[in-house]
Amino acid sequence: MKIIITLCCLVAVQSQVPTPCESPKQWEGDILRVDRSNHAKLHLLDQRIKVSYDEVNQRLREIDRFSFTSDSPMFEVLYLHKLNKKYIVNLKTRQCNVSTVTMPFRPLGVPVGATFSGYSTLGASGLQGQFLNVASWNSTEGPNRYYGTVSTPDCFPVEYSYYSPPVGFVTSTYFDLSLGIRDENVFVPPSECPKE
Repeated sequence: MKIIITLCCLVAVQSQVPTPCESPKQWEGDILRVDRSNHAKLHLLDQRIKVSYDEVNQRLREIDRFSFTSDSPMFEVLYLHKLNKKYIVNLKTRQCNVSTVTMPFRPLGVPVGATFSGYSTLGASGLQGQFLNVASWNSTEGPNRYYGTVSTPDCFPVEYSYYSPPVGFVTSTYFDLSLGIRDENVFVPPSECPKE
C-alpha cells in the first residue's frame, strides 16, 4: 500500500513540471539590448531598438531608436535567414552593407529541450493591472548558454540572455509587443541597398 501511495505522489509531482510553451510566431515591439559581446568593439552597446519578428519566414528587422553610448553609430538591420542575407544601413550616412547571415535563425521563445527554472511575478503582485506572471527557462547547447523569461500563459518573450564564446554575452529585454506584422514591407530590403 505504501508503494502505491509513493508512486501516486511521484506521478503527481512529475505531472506538475511545466512544459515549454510556444511563443507567438509574428510580433512587433521594442527591445532594450545590453551588449557585452565581443563584436561590441571594446565598448558597451546599450540600445533601444524597434523590432519586427517573423519566425514563420525567419525574418527579423531591427531599427536603432536610441543609444545610451552617444558615439555609437545607429543602424537599421534586416536579417533574411531563408535567403542567407543581412542588410545593414547606417542611419546617419545611409550607406548600406549587404552580407551573408553568420548565425542561424534563433526563435525568440523557449528553446526545444529547455529546462524550467521557475515562475516569478514582475511588478506589484496582487494589484490588478500592475503585474505580469512570467516563467524562466534555460538551456545549454555545447558551449552556448541561454536564459529566457516569457509571459504566462501567452509565452511572449520578456527577457532573453545569450552567451557563446565566439560572441560573448548579450541581454535583450522586450516590451510594448503587439501580435502580428502591421506592414509586410518592413521585410523588403532598404532602398539604399543594391538591387539583386
